[in-house]
Amino acid sequence: MPLYLVRCLDKPGGAAIREAIYPAHREHLKRLGATVKLSGPIVSEEDGSRIGSVFVLDCPDIAAARAIAASDPFAEAGLFATVTVDRFLDITGGKPAFGPPAA
Repeated sequence: MPLYLVRCLDKPGGAAIREAIYPAHREHLKRLGATVKLSGPIVSEEDGSRIGSVFVLDCPDIAAARAIAASDPFAEAGLFATVTVDRFLDITGGKPAFGPPAA
């Protein structure tokens, strides 16, 4: 199946929402299982605070990827200012692109 990159940026002042909804968000990701190939927060360069989320999803089409993004408890709680979903080509097959893995 194709992969989709989902990039979500938090609304200003979203830290309280993120903290309150985090357990439900994690459960949501667990239920998706192998559909989620990669996920994690986007963090501020200045202070390391969480300012968004990134996911790589294995879905049959972009509509399915958008539906998964919309069903995330963070999205349902109104945390995100923007959400983009784009087709992603993993040309490395999940391995380091150049050279051996970092130690």
